[in-house]
Amino acid sequence: MRFRFLQTGRAWDEKQRAAVLDRIDAWWSSFADARADIESLLRGEKQWDLPGWVNKHLLAIDERLRWEFGPRQLAITPEADRELHPMIETILDRSPGFDGWEFLNSRPRESVDHAVAMLDARGLQGIENTRVVATATDENLVDLTFFSKRYDGPDDQNARNSAFVASESILGEETLSIWIGNLRVQRGSGRRERAVRMSELQNAVDVAIRSVKGDLPAQPLWKIAETARYSLWELKPEEREDYPHQFDLLVGKSCHAAMWVAARSNVAFDSRRYSRFGELFAYVKTDSPGSLSSEQLQNKDEMEDALADALARRELGAVIGGGYGQRYSYIDLALSKPDEAIETIIEVLREKNAVRESWIQFFDARYANEWVGIWEESPPPPGIDP
Repeated sequence: MRFRFLQTGRAWDEKQRAAVLDRIDAWWSSFADARADIESLLRGEKQWDLPGWVNKHLLAIDERLRWEFGPRQLAITPEADRELHPMIETILDRSPGFDGWEFLNSRPRESVDHAVAMLDARGLQGIENTRVVATATDENLVDLTFFSKRYDGPDDQNARNSAFVASESILGEETLSIWIGNLRVQRGSGRRERAVRMSELQNAVDVAIRSVKGDLPAQPLWKIAETARYSLWELKPEEREDYPHQFDLLVGKSCHAAMWVAARSNVAFDSRRYSRFGELFAYVKTDSPGSLSSEQLQNKDEMEDALADALARRELGAVIGGGYGQRYSYIDLALSKPDEAIETIIEVLREKNAVRESWIQFFDARYANEWVGIWEESPPPPGIDP
């Protein structure tokens, strides 16, 4: 279901979304009614089944939502279900506002002392004598390796759980979700590896993130895509009845090779790891059943050229590659101003008489269920329920 990139005039979409908005508004109404009880509980003045109440009212919106209260603070989070992010943003946007309360879309950063207390409460390995190394990877992630003489070794599950909880607490859930790759534990002091204390974890990760960003294109892609060097790939997709995303891709090209490879890896993709300028990576998908004729190839090239010109001229984004699949053809995009760029893409592709089964989709895991039809009558793309 779409929440970020909406299209009006689609009765089924609007009916579904209206039902969810009703549940969201009912949640905030329930929160207002229970606010005094929640605050009394958080001050330690009364006993009350807060988890039961939240699960009844918040999870009525979507049972995959997760939550955590702090002092006059509530974080609503998708955890591993990243495609819920647009829904959560909608939930927070529809809050009527409550004096002194803060509502977040991820668990915030906490102090090392808070992390120590949380680990103790959960019966996990302490971090008082733990040191850590933060290493930038070729996948634009930051791997963390934790060292302690108290660890039994790399398979110490309690230590691994401790490292995860401590990382999420000290770095915050957003940084953990976007930037952190592998978490490893090792027995030892970490001195030879120049490991730092847990109080320096945040700074070490920030340094590693800066090193990743330092290797990204130094200008927005709309300025450099036309003259950039392109890489080419050949793939062998599995035969399917239909192909979600770009699962039928046979030949692909891109001027941002690192982004292209990452978007097809097993790691959840996030555009923020591949642009210094907030570009959102997306693609146009067009149905091309049967063998691509010379006329179809020419039409795709014309659409690609027209999009590249219109987006760059208006400084909205760039065409950065594309490809051909078993059934669909693709044009990959970097969008500097996504909402304005989408309007331009629709305008150009309608002028070029794109087929009915043409869509704009997104590489980011958080937008896995989001799409935009080029035509009002465009159906949902394959792999997405209507």
